[in-house]
Amino acid sequence: MDNRLKHVLRLVTLFHPEHYLGCKSVELISNPHHVRPRKKSHERRKVQNVKYGFPIKSQIMDDGTEREGSGDAVERYRDKSIRGALLDAFVNGMYGALAVLIYVPDEIRKAKWRCELRTLEDWRIQLQDQYPEGFDSLPETVRLRDEDFNILWKNVRESSLRVCGFWVNPSHSLNFPGGKDINIVLGPIKGRQLSPATFRAIPDAGRCWIEYSEDVKH
Repeated sequence: MDNRLKHVLRLVTLFHPEHYLGCKSVELISNPHHVRPRKKSHERRKVQNVKYGFPIKSQIMDDGTEREGSGDAVERYRDKSIRGALLDAFVNGMYGALAVLIYVPDEIRKAKWRCELRTLEDWRIQLQDQYPEGFDSLPETVRLRDEDFNILWKNVRESSLRVCGFWVNPSHSLNFPGGKDINIVLGPIKGRQLSPATFRAIPDAGRCWIEYSEDVKH
């Protein structure tokens, strides 16, 4: 039997958000969004890894590109599918996830737009460079408008999505020192038949936990 593990779902990255918002990618720029160049992300990740003492390792992305990071991919779930409703406990739990459109102007091999879902606590960590004094609510300049979020979530919830990546990362959260988090990367299924992923979401204490199996090591 597989060894089943359970960690908090910390981040959901959704590629091609225009697919779920019912618009064209060129129209996304008119929405509240956050600009995050890839180069700046790399630099910030290096600083955080040193700050928290996380190990640095090579990571292979779903498009074959390589980068330095501190997380581990669970390859058995890549190119599998989930129903969007699996994320219900993450979106609608006590610490419900908030959506921000992210524009990566220097992205090369991937789409420049994606939507990230994080709790308010985690957005404070992610945006601390721009808002060093913090915030009580996610700024309207970056937060997806309620009416647009309702459209996005309805379409995501009713869809099957491709798992582009499933990552287990060391936690930055002060509530889980020394713990691990889950980051799931999703996108549309385009004319493909994908077998279902076998991880599951478990609501507990207001958070969404993901129960999953590790890759089999040979």
